[in-house]
Amino acid sequence: MKMKTLLCLLLALCLTLSAAACLAEEDEDAVFAKISEANTLEAILQNHQNVRAIMESDYGDAVYTITNYADGERLVTYDTEGYISIMDPEGEWGKTSDESGNHIPFITFFVDEGGYTDYLATFRECFLSTDLDEGELQPLETEDGVLKITLRQTREAVAEVYGEEIIEWWGDLNATDYVFCYDAETFEQLGTSVVEYYDDGTTEELMGTAIAYDGETYEIDEELYAQTHEQTRLLSITMDPGTEEETVWTAHTGKGVMAMIFLPEDYISTYRDAECTQEYYYWDADLNEDFVVYAKKGM
Repeated sequence: MKMKTLLCLLLALCLTLSAAACLAEEDEDAVFAKISEANTLEAILQNHQNVRAIMESDYGDAVYTITNYADGERLVTYDTEGYISIMDPEGEWGKTSDESGNHIPFITFFVDEGGYTDYLATFRECFLSTDLDEGELQPLETEDGVLKITLRQTREAVAEVYGEEIIEWWGDLNATDYVFCYDAETFEQLGTSVVEYYDDGTTEELMGTAIAYDGETYEIDEELYAQTHEQTRLLSITMDPGTEEETVWTAHTGKGVMAMIFLPEDYISTYRDAECTQEYYYWDADLNEDFVVYAKKGM
């Protein structure tokens, strides 16, 4: 579904070099340490009012753009297809698409106390970071105040890891470069790119990410906020019905809003009935009616 896809894209935007363990020389280790220190979200927001990571992907006839934004109050993800996710201290809300492609408002709830805190922390930690465990480090380059670090994956190197059958999948693709650019003085990220090299000598840039600091403050949609935070639709989950551990979790949102509810770790699904025999998920619910369901540990 779209949320999962965008979540993957949101994580694909992460831009650090955790593969720096392959660096052999002491000065390269020192450079990587400075990059890691400079590009935590906390460090960035100490020096800037806000930051945007803008990734563009070319899909032939169309260019898809997804943007991550952060300031001292919120994290925001939005794209060219109308998706919006806003995470602020009180929770996550925004706009997504249903199975028919219609845009609908959504709000996220966590039944576990502290669940949202952990969820938000995960996104903050990966705002400008990723794991790149494969790829050969190329010589560092510095030009016009920009430090460029390139990790290269070759067809042969990938085959050594995944087997010769990967060669057929790569076709005439010879190598892929993951290029990271930093300010040579502050070590803050400036952008990234993914470039493919083919046997016939041609190249193709698959995607690129530009990092922008101190741009316009992201303005929230007040109408969308009001709709998602209305108190007109009841959400109720009876946990472990009919047992000594029975509790009732409740929350509210507005009519027409998809309420994405994350259950505690030991709970798998929600049900229409107290016996927990008829599964009923939040994405199946009538968005204009109360959502009253049950959940049992281990189910």
